Amino acid sequence: MNLPFLFMSGESRVSTTLAFSNSKWDHTTVPSKLVPSEYVTNRLRRSNRPREVISGLIHYADVSDKSIEIDNLKMIIDKKISCWPNPKVLLKMTDRHKVLEECKAYGLVDHEIYQSDEFVYQIEFPFVLKVGTEHRGIGKHLIQSVKDIPEWEGIATMEPFFEGESVRVLIIGNDTFSFKVTNETSWIKNGPGADIEKVSVSDELVEHAKNAARYFGLDIAGVDYIVEKDGTPHFLEINQYPGLGLFDDMEECARSFLKDRMYDVQMGVR
Repeated sequence: MNLPFLFMSGESRVSTTLAFSNSKWDHTTVPSKLVPSEYVTNRLRRSNRPREVISGLIHYADVSDKSIEIDNLKMIIDKKISCWPNPKVLLKMTDRHKVLEECKAYGLVDHEIYQSDEFVYQIEFPFVLKVGTEHRGIGKHLIQSVKDIPEWEGIATMEPFFEGESVRVLIIGNDTFSFKVTNETSWIKNGPGADIEKVSVSDELVEHAKNAARYFGLDIAGVDYIVEKDGTPHFLEINQYPGLGLFDDMEECARSFLKDRMYDVQMGVR
């Protein structure tokens, strides 16, 4: 039997049970490349399933192969496949440098950022250099002197290094959760060896995070900050694929929310 809907997710704790809650949904932990269906116009299939016809899907995955992610999103957009979240937003957010630039223009960022294909001399040491488009600390460098500056290709982002706590506000629909990330082994808080604990944050910070998510039209988002000792927060980035299974209440909330979205896509509700 052809499965007309595809649920793509990297959040196995949250999504595995959902994938089998409806016989018309199928699940893949790491999405395959999508290609046009030979049987139905403007429908897709996975490249390894020649008879499959996908008429709608939930795309909620941090795909390790960015080329697959980008190609799939372009295909979803081109073929006008019913999809949640908005594939045009997800495609735009694959470039974190452009996203941060847009956040700055919108007023979410309160510090100077520099984006260039070479070192910008206006920025003071120490600063953080972000190269590439990966998240979770990949491509981040703490630059304390000229000798720390690596070579890179393409556009990189340079911004001040702030001392303080690394805090994430997780948004799932109308619900929010906040936690801090500590790491005794690295200045990159969300790298290997990180510890996570729930914390309370100000209503102003929660509203700022919600504003960021609303701006990009994201129902689920992780918004990251550094909060200095005096309580001053600095927006760092917004992540369209945040971890959802860190704590039981987050996992339960995410599963309920995604189940509703699966039903919405199946019924053609956007």
